[in-house]
Parts: sequence; structure tokens; C-alpha cells
Amino acid sequence: MVRATLAVAGAVCAGVSMLLDGGVPRSEPAWGGVGVGLVVLAALCVLCGARVFAVALAVVGVGYAWYVVEGDLGSGVAGPSSSVLLVGALAVAVGAVVPRLVPRPWAVVGLVLVAGAALGAREVPRAVAVDAVTVGTRVAAPVVDRPTGAQWRWTAAAPVREAVVAGAGLVVGTDGGQVVAVTAGGVETWHYTRANARLSSLTATPDKGLVVAAFAGPDRAGDLWVLLDAGTGAVIREWAGPEGGRSGWVHNSTVFAEPDGDWPDFRVRATNLRSGAPLWTWQAPPGCRSPFGPVGAADGIVLVSQACGDSWALVALDNRDGKQRWSDQFTVAPGEGATYAVGTTTDGNALFFVASGYRKELLRAGDGAPVAKDAIADRWVWPDAGPVPVADREDGGKILSTVTIEDLAVIPVDGPCDRRRAVATTRTTVLRVCDTPTGADLIWQAADGSGQVPLRNWTPPQAPPPSGAYRSVFKSVGVFPAPGFIAVVSRGDPAVIGFP
Repeated sequence: MVRATLAVAGAVCAGVSMLLDGGVPRSEPAWGGVGVGLVVLAALCVLCGARVFAVALAVVGVGYAWYVVEGDLGSGVAGPSSSVLLVGALAVAVGAVVPRLVPRPWAVVGLVLVAGAALGAREVPRAVAVDAVTVGTRVAAPVVDRPTGAQWRWTAAAPVREAVVAGAGLVVGTDGGQVVAVTAGGVETWHYTRANARLSSLTATPDKGLVVAAFAGPDRAGDLWVLLDAGTGAVIREWAGPEGGRSGWVHNSTVFAEPDGDWPDFRVRATNLRSGAPLWTWQAPPGCRSPFGPVGAADGIVLVSQACGDSWALVALDNRDGKQRWSDQFTVAPGEGATYAVGTTTDGNALFFVASGYRKELLRAGDGAPVAKDAIADRWVWPDAGPVPVADREDGGKILSTVTIEDLAVIPVDGPCDRRRAVATTRTTVLRVCDTPTGADLIWQAADGSGQVPLRNWTPPQAPPPSGAYRSVFKSVGVFPAPGFIAVVSRGDPAVIGFP
């Protein structure tokens, strides 16, 4: 009776493990199925009385399940399925070797122990991988637009990989798989860490209320995505998704969109960012195709590519229903195509669209209307510099103007900066990190004046200052106007410098 009970309980655990969340699946998905097969086969041998075969298969099953569990726990992005499989394998192994003449009440005890172990095993992967501290909700201070006060320095446990302004301060992602919130004065508030995992992406929603982090594990077919409350650090949801370091997925404050299908005609699948509930699916109209799928997202819209013969377009889809809100159309040479690059301002109100050889426009997100067309005609635009895009020429790498979206004002920025490392904007100020013979300065310029402060104990990155078309604002160095302070971050350096 005890043998049969343990064998059945173990087989049930193995079967249930296939239904549980496995986290990010392995690159070879057959691993779990092989383990379940071994455990179920060993259980059948126990029930049929083939004890020798049962013991042999059970031992192999336990060893195999342990190997799978060890790999899953070491990845930092696995779910509980393999841990429950191991419980099932152990239950069958005990059932295969337990003496026949064991009092029946022990069957009930064994069943309870297996059930309890299976329930407990579900929490093991998270307990091993996750180290998290949350805080209460706090009101964000106004964004600081110029450096004041004494410089402070906060040092992360590993080199900084990404940084975004969100919640009540700056959210930093490190090479150690850690996401940390830092406020004025270098005060660490909350953190979320996945041991053994690599942070592949860290972004903030345009409203600064949420942080989207993607973690990669070895030999995994995708990444584990974690949605965090930017103010408290609380986990809102987790899901297995595409690789965070690759293009194709986009999000704004309410929608997460990713491509479905394959080239040359992608569909776009949108889900609710907070709940993961499906919202809508978009496909190009008959006679048309979507060569790149989703290419960007802004306030209230998802941006997709569309090609109808030689007529190509950037199409804005409404967050709520996936219906077209506006489109920016252009014609390509017969038989030719174009590549798309789309970037948005940090508040999501405007976007910069480049279609190689055909289009270069700064557009309002709400209606797709062009902004400052003449002012950016011969310049590159940094849309993600802040809420105000920066139009830039390459002659000496000097910024020549900023473009405000609300009143379409083009404002010159004429302060000297011999070797610019980074640029950022607030609604009133432009900030730059510029190399000097002894280090670097943080330079600011606004309508009511300008100034600069040296960055003490600054270690310049090995990479040269960014150059070329359509550059990231945080290629090697980033300057971040945040609630209550300004931060300067160098990728690959664990230090964050701040004022005040």
C-alpha cells in the first residue's frame, strides 16, 4: 500500500510539474519531458511489482531531475516546475525501496509529506534567485534642472549597465543582475536582484511609474521580464518573453507589444502591461505587409511598419483597440525598401522617425504632425535626451538647438563643449557632460543663464564619445535630471555621481 501510494503521488507530481510555470524555458525544451517520462515509467514499474527495474529507473530519474533543478536554479530565471519534478522522483524512489510490510497508516503520512514537499518546492526557485527589498510609497520631488550643492557618490555592488529616471529618483541596473533605486544624496531605497542572471534590458514607462527589467539566464530561449513599481520596488508581474537585448518589443505606460510571425510580414500582438491580458492583434491590410512589426511606442500609441508596394508608412495604433490613429506615408523607389529607426522623448509626447534615404521627421505623438521641419533638416535628432529633443550637427560635435514640442520653439545652445560625452534636457535646461584636460565638467544652459561644475574623481570610460547618426543618449555616459537631484553615470563603472 505504501509503495503504491508513493509511486502514484510521485507520478502525479511529475505530471503536475509539466503544468507549472517553468520560468524561461531551456533552449532545448525536451529536458523536462524526459524527466517526467523517467519518473512515470519508474512509478509504473513499482505498481507492476518490477522492483529491480523500478529502483534502477528511480535512481536515474532522481539523478536526472537533480541535474535539471541544478541548471534551473543556476540560471536565475527558472520557475518551480523542475523542483516539483524532483519531489516526484524522490517519492517514486522511496516507494521503490520501502519494505512491503509497512503499516497502512504510513501511506497517509507519506502522501502528506509528498504533498507538503511539492508545495514547498514551488517556492524554492524564487527563494534561491531573488533578493528584494521594497519601500512605502513616497511623493517624488520636482525634477532638478541644474547642479547645486555638494557632489555625492553612490557605489553599486557591480558595474552599472543601465539607468533610467523613474519613481522618486534614478533606477540603476548592474552587471550583477541587480536593479536599485537611488534618491537624492545617494540614498538607496529599494532593490530587486536575480542571482546568476544577467540584466539584458532596463526601461521606464513614459509616466515614470513603472520599470520594466529583462533578465537573461544561460541556455535559455528568451528572458524573464519583471514589471516593478518604480516608487516601491514591488513586483507587479513576471513573465517569460523575448530576449530583452534584441529589438522587436516595445512598450509605453499601458501596453506591451511584440512581433508575431516572421519576415516579410509580421503581425503585432499587444497585451496589458500591468496584467498581461491580451488586448488586440494587428495585421497589415490586404495587399500590404509589416516588414518590421512594432518599431516604437509613445504616449497612447504603438508604432508599426507598413508597406503597400512602393507606398510605405509609419502607422500609429491606438493603445485601446489597435486601430490606426494616424500614419506618416512616403514612397520608396520601385522594388526598393527602407529601414526604420524610431525614438521617443522621455515623456512620450514626440518621436523621431528615420526611414533610410526617404524620411527624417520629428513628429507629435498625438496626431503625427511634423515639428520644426526646417530646423532639423540638416541635423541629427536625439529624441530621448529628455522631454525636449536635441537637434545636433556633426561639425565639431556641438549642439546647435533644442526643439520644444508645445510651442515649436527652436532654442540655440551655444555654450562651448570641446568633447561631449552625454546630453540631456529638462523642459527649461540642457545639460552636457564634457571632457576636460583633468576630467570632465557638467555644463548646463537655460534661458536665464548657464554654468558648469567639475565632476570630482571622475573616471572617463574607455569608449570614445558617441558619434554618428541616431545615437543613444546613454551609449557610454549618461546625465539624468531626476526628482531632487542630477545624476551622472558611466556604463561599466559602479559609481553614480550626483548633485545635490
